Amino acid sequence: MFEFLHQTALDLVNQYGLIGLFLVSCIGTSIIPIPVEAAVLFIRVFGYDSVAVGLTAGLGSGFGSMINYYIGFFFGKKIDKISKRSGFLEKLRERFKKSGFFWVFFSALTPLPYDVFTIAAGFLHYNPLLFLIASILGRTIRFTLIAYFGEVALKIFLPTL
Repeated sequence: MFEFLHQTALDLVNQYGLIGLFLVSCIGTSIIPIPVEAAVLFIRVFGYDSVAVGLTAGLGSGFGSMINYYIGFFFGKKIDKISKRSGFLEKLRERFKKSGFFWVFFSALTPLPYDVFTIAAGFLHYNPLLFLIASILGRTIRFTLIAYFGEVALKIFLPTL
């Protein structure tokens, strides 16, 4: 099944270029495990600019992560009803309000499990606009770096391309 998803993602990018990359990034960051990094590297072979690739994948990934955010948000409402007595979620929510932008941005930028932070942000009712901005910034930088250094690696290891 994963091979099929991987091949479908590459076919979308191959056929539709940056629009295909946007769709793959959006879907791959939400609930379907599609390797967005592979699509980013694949599209660079066709000569697309690293910044355009990074921005397209970053925007798609940022908007796709909103699905995970709202899964956490609606699931969090149900848990809230159960845990009102302890106050634990309120304390956690207050902490996330203070440093949530950093954690969403940092997890979007690094190999940390980004999906965990997207669901947690929704679960803790973090501001959705700040969540989206942090996600798009972190993912755009990440995918731009992958596109750029992926091209550099291709030139070193496959100089005939």
